[in-house]
Amino acid sequence: MRLQAQNERLDKFASVVSHDLRNPLSVARGYAELARETGDDDHFERIDEAHDRIERIVSDLLVLAREGDVLGETETVVLSAAAESAWQSVDVGGDAESDDGTPTLVVSDEATFEADPDRLRHLFENLFRNSVEHGSRRASGRSAPGDSVEHGSASSRPAADDAVEHGSASEATASDGLTVEVGALPDGGFYVQDDGPGIPGSDRKRVFERGFSTDEGTGLGLAIVDEIASAHGWESRVAESAAGGARFEFAPVSE
Repeated sequence: MRLQAQNERLDKFASVVSHDLRNPLSVARGYAELARETGDDDHFERIDEAHDRIERIVSDLLVLAREGDVLGETETVVLSAAAESAWQSVDVGGDAESDDGTPTLVVSDEATFEADPDRLRHLFENLFRNSVEHGSRRASGRSAPGDSVEHGSASSRPAADDAVEHGSASEATASDGLTVEVGALPDGGFYVQDDGPGIPGSDRKRVFERGFSTDEGTGLGLAIVDEIASAHGWESRVAESAAGGARFEFAPVSE
């Protein structure tokens, strides 16, 4: 059974590599030909963009390859601390001219649970990048839910009933920027939600599939999230947040 599972993983990787890398390689080749024919240096920028996309795909594939189905050492982690640490690794556009557009993290719970700290960090980082990259559309007006699917400063920790905020805005509701919230579920799991464009219902069953994306993302970030959750024995669920954005829930699988 283990050998069969490994073969299935290899088949999936081969499919993603052959499909997802072919397109940016073709784009780079096409613009290279145009650059030779026209001598226009602008084409080199598009070649660089294609190469950057290839690099992101390869990086995500390496993470997927390392995740696997078996966990190493786990320990008790604090939900807020894990989320805050991962947020610091995500580019939230802090160098923007206006603070109003800077995404904000709100952690509303100090719950603890058993997890592999490194893998949990990867899970949060991918979810945060997903929200930040596509939630930035709000800066020029809220886009339709179907526009996209794939969607980092810590202060002293407050009491368990308080919310922890990170970002340029002191009050999440006072900022026009994206708000990402992390909290505990009643069943012992946790959620990550935002007030961005959201994910249309027709796409929610497919968001964790490798290679599935409705924009220029790698289509692997949420697949990595699901792999990590499965390795921990958690069920991954996607829904709509109260603000109309994306909401991801991770709950222990019932026996």
